[in-house]
Amino acid sequence: MKKTHPLPPIDRKREELPPDERELPHGKIIKMYKNGDKFRPAKPILFNESHFSSWEIFLDEVQEKLKFERPVRSIYTPEGGTEVYTFEQIQDDHAYVAASGKFEPFR
Repeated sequence: MKKTHPLPPIDRKREELPPDERELPHGKIIKMYKNGDKFRPAKPILFNESHFSSWEIFLDEVQEKLKFERPVRSIYTPEGGTEVYTFEQIQDDHAYVAASGKFEPFR
C-alpha cells in the first residue's frame, strides 16, 4: 500500500503570497568546502542572513557544520581564493571554502 503525504505540496508563486510574506528574505543554498581537504565533498548549507546577527556568528555556524577543530576565520571562493567579507557577497547555489588560516587552492 502506497503511503501518501498528509498535506499536498505548496506550490505558490511569490505574487500569490500575502503582501507581508512577499518581502520575507529567502534562504540560499551554498556548498561549503573545508580548506585544504580535497577528498571530502562540499557540505550543503542553507544560508539565510536573517538568522545570523553578525558575520562572526555565521562563521561559528560554518565551523560547527564542517566540524573544524579551530575557529573558522575566513570564507573564500574556490576559484582564485577571493575572500568573502559580507552576507551580500554570498550567492545562491555557489561554492565557498571555509578556512581557519590561509587559503589553500585545490590541487
